[in-house]
Amino acid sequence: MTVDALGTLVWMEPPAPHLREQLRRAAGVEVSEEQAAKAFGDEIAYYLRHHLEGRDPESLSELRDRCAGVVRTSLGLEHVDLARISEALLSSIHFHAFDDARPALEELRARGLRLVAASNWDASLPEVLERTGLAPLLDGVVSSAMVGATKPARRCSARRSSSRVRRRSGRCTSATPWRTTSRARAGWACGRYWSHAKGRDLARMECP
Repeated sequence: MTVDALGTLVWMEPPAPHLREQLRRAAGVEVSEEQAAKAFGDEIAYYLRHHLEGRDPESLSELRDRCAGVVRTSLGLEHVDLARISEALLSSIHFHAFDDARPALEELRARGLRLVAASNWDASLPEVLERTGLAPLLDGVVSSAMVGATKPARRCSARRSSSRVRRRSGRCTSATPWRTTSRARAGWACGRYWSHAKGRDLARMECP
């Protein structure tokens, strides 16, 4: 079974307050929360278009510098050293596991399923899942940047199938309705999985 990451296993704290604080600490500049929110929104838009380019540590570092450049331009801080902006940006991003993620994964493992996190993410996804404490409950992690294609591309599906997961257990879960719709258009048949830990309804996708 493959499981999505953001919105299913992990969530992110609102970054704007952290970005304000980190810019003050790392660069000695003051911005409003509204300015920080807009800058982070600009950065996210850029990241979503380019995240596949963060496929390994070197290219990920370059991508992060470009994202920091977007923040610097959005805030009109071209006079501030890019390294300080990049430090502030990275320090403002905090992911946490959902309270019901661990119980749900444990329940699935108890049923004999092998689990792989597969998500539209850069090469840092394994590190994020390690920090949130969920990595030990997964048999593998595959990000779109690692395979060079976003879900629901068949290339990502093929990589998932080769991750030592039993074919009969090759399912995908997502908590986001539009992802269910897009996968259904791609020829995936939908099922449902109910997480009893908190009553969170996870959409389950069956591979044909």
